[in-house]
Amino acid sequence: MARNRILGLLDWLVDKLAVVNIEGTENLPATGPALLTTAHTSRLDTVFLVTSTERNDAIPVVAREYQKSVLGPILNAMGVIWLERNGSDFKAFKEIGDYLAKGWILGIAPEGQRSRINQLMPGKPGAALIAKKYDVMLVPAALEGVTDMWYWFKRLKKMRVTVRFGEAFRLPRQRPDEDNKTWLANATEEIMCRIAVLLPAERRGFYKDNPCLTKLSTEPQN
Repeated sequence: MARNRILGLLDWLVDKLAVVNIEGTENLPATGPALLTTAHTSRLDTVFLVTSTERNDAIPVVAREYQKSVLGPILNAMGVIWLERNGSDFKAFKEIGDYLAKGWILGIAPEGQRSRINQLMPGKPGAALIAKKYDVMLVPAALEGVTDMWYWFKRLKKMRVTVRFGEAFRLPRQRPDEDNKTWLANATEEIMCRIAVLLPAERRGFYKDNPCLTKLSTEPQN
């Protein structure tokens, strides 16, 4: 019940404080497990992602350090999965597996930390490992305008935010002649490039010249 009340409060706050344009909602599965992989540039990313889907079983994976932030109590009430950024957090990975087994959709930032330059940083293999272990589809996501909060508030205007969901996809199977390290690197690259293609060119950062991004940019969208 506490989670539902918090989500209702967040919906109300977002409606009062922001004008949100949501693109690609048809790409979100209506039911069943999935990983929602997103770029991470603001502490508010989680709020806007969770309130941009009609599913009430979306739960973010959040770095444990945010427990001590101003959003910590809200995130706790939402029941987020807290993840230790350094080292292997077996408790968090068990929680992730439990929620996916129940058919929830999990939000995760593959970069592993917030980018302070508003551009993509190199992705880490966590999202690829989860997708492989639990055989779930992935949905890339990107947000625009979340870092401009104070620009709008100083002008006594609502924030302008765009949330984009890309096409759902599954990672390719590991080939018999492909070692784990190579597969993880390739899978992480694909995850990050599918996020990058949702962003304007100046925000693609580490992946701006990646051949995978070029290929995705020229593929016809369904």
